[in-house]
Amino acid sequence: MISISNKDSISKSNAMLLLLVFTAHFLHINGETLTLKLPNVKPSHNNEYFCTSTKLSKDEDLFVHGFEASNPHGGAHHIMIAGCKEIPISPEHSNLWHCGEMMNNNDLPVCANGERIMYVEAMDSGPLKLPEDVSFHVGGESGINYLVIQVHYGHTEKFQNNHELSDDSGITLSYSTEPTPKSAGVYLLVADGKIPPSSKEDPSTLDMFCKYKAEKPIFPMFYRVHAHGTGYVISGFKIDEEGEWEFIGRKSPQLEQKFYPVMNYGEPIAQNDYLAARCTYHNKKSIKIGPTMNDEMCNFYILYWTEGQPLSEDESFCFEKNLSWENIGLNVPDEIEIYSKNLSPDEEEEVNEFVKTKAH
Repeated sequence: MISISNKDSISKSNAMLLLLVFTAHFLHINGETLTLKLPNVKPSHNNEYFCTSTKLSKDEDLFVHGFEASNPHGGAHHIMIAGCKEIPISPEHSNLWHCGEMMNNNDLPVCANGERIMYVEAMDSGPLKLPEDVSFHVGGESGINYLVIQVHYGHTEKFQNNHELSDDSGITLSYSTEPTPKSAGVYLLVADGKIPPSSKEDPSTLDMFCKYKAEKPIFPMFYRVHAHGTGYVISGFKIDEEGEWEFIGRKSPQLEQKFYPVMNYGEPIAQNDYLAARCTYHNKKSIKIGPTMNDEMCNFYILYWTEGQPLSEDESFCFEKNLSWENIGLNVPDEIEIYSKNLSPDEEEEVNEFVKTKAH
């Protein structure tokens, strides 16, 4: 429960809660949890993206340390929550907007500026709890004035076939009003490009390679991979000044796309290090990176902790298009080449069992 020391703090806390309730009817507050939901939307076509937001009080600092998504009808391909300095609409007129910015239509972005990804859920990946001394700072003096949830509906047949059906997917956040000594943040590596036809014997890859820009070190805690149906395995690495490669994480995107513990917890990413990632595909025909379920994606997320403020938006992103490690002359160890393109027999079996379970 929130600790209250005097009448002034009681009235201040109540005012903050009332402000949140009246600015976003889909935000439910219960003790130390916030539940943000879509307001019973009716997706009308495949690959529709919805966003909705809640404004946070500048008088109250919240420290988020847990996430759990709700996808009651199983219609959401992914659910993301981000913190924003500003949003692209005026919430006084509407608090729901289409936000499939990659669709190259009239959709708006998730944030107008100051976007910080906090959590993404896909394929029923389950809750996430941060270590007790780590949190995302939002509201108050954090610079995060809004929380926004984005929901991508990949296939919407169940909604189109049942006009009575609507969706209120969302995310419940666990928070405290007490600050933690460490701040959480997300570093995202993204690849764009075209993926030529390939096979298991001769797979296609998209690579990423960026110098770490920030002066302060970050300490990876969890990683997450994301691709669509032809993604086979995605790997992420740190490369130090001596050229030594170190695994951050590696997983098939056909498994639960949750945040998994990193392979070397406690190892920092520091100035002059490089970050690299590879997405490997088995695709029978050429396919491009894009926002629909007919396209592919190539994302590697690093959820880290650091001292003080998290990295800025510009420091938290690595983007490459049609990059190949080979073409830039990167000295890739043989074992990295092998493990970034192949799964072990046990890993193959794990994927097959998971796919069978999801099919039922």
